[in-house]
Amino acid sequence: MSKSEVGKRKARPDASRTVAANVVCDRFIFGTYRLSGDSLRTNLKNALELGGFRRVDTASRYQNEKDVSSIVRAFLEQNPDDEVVLTTKIAPTDDSITLMTRVDVVDALRRSLAELSPLHPRVKLRVLLHYYVGDAAWPALEAVVSNRSFYPEFDRIEEIGVSNYHGERLTKLIGSAKIKPVVNQIEFHPLHPDALKTLAICVSNKIAVEGHSLLTQSVMLEAERFTKLAAAYERTVAVLLLRWAFQHGVFLCVSSTSAISERLPDWLDVQSDSLIIQQGDMNSLNKMFDDNFVLYDYN
Repeated sequence: MSKSEVGKRKARPDASRTVAANVVCDRFIFGTYRLSGDSLRTNLKNALELGGFRRVDTASRYQNEKDVSSIVRAFLEQNPDDEVVLTTKIAPTDDSITLMTRVDVVDALRRSLAELSPLHPRVKLRVLLHYYVGDAAWPALEAVVSNRSFYPEFDRIEEIGVSNYHGERLTKLIGSAKIKPVVNQIEFHPLHPDALKTLAICVSNKIAVEGHSLLTQSVMLEAERFTKLAAAYERTVAVLLLRWAFQHGVFLCVSSTSAISERLPDWLDVQSDSLIIQQGDMNSLNKMFDDNFVLYDYN
């Protein structure tokens, strides 16, 4: 990237102006992994009110579904024109359990719905399989949403999807599914060996991709391969990695344990036209995958 190209970029959004403007981050999802108590209440409330987030992610494994739903409900009661897409993910209650039967799936749904209830009427609920738990799990989810009269207790579930599905497991599910997943939530960063392959499969099958662990859980934020490129754009590595995913058309699941007002300018920078990674640099990032770098191995 030439210095002249760098000089032509617009200035980054001003923090005070951005927060006051309540700019909607329409391609961002606020994730609640590792958030609980006051940290969850403060940050999720501010993400909705200050950041304009209208997509929120939780999971049974996070043990915060009840609080997440309560915070979203309180926000919607004060904002009658808004809706929120709320995603939760189901999984076995014990790590030693690797397969879920139809009964297991229904029981997991009942537990999550009990935690999330009462859902505000303007919540659009999505339920995902948190990871692969056997071939019986997806047909069980299909049965729940296609047989409403038999499962009236789950009538609030509007969409279903998967998480952490890659390669053969993903293609096998797509090939046999009666209802195609609306989304696949995956670990997505330049080092993941299957990120772009999985994205291609999902795009060709019109399945949205939501990225998690976008910043490599901070493991690689000081790596020279990223810091040099980020410096050329006068941005942090975090912003560079988020923009890389954004330019691939991925929805970004982000979170924060610090004040939302501190993170919001970067998030808005990522989705604005003030930062565009040049194609040559995108290609370089695309080739950085490492067969041994996977933060969460669900195989």
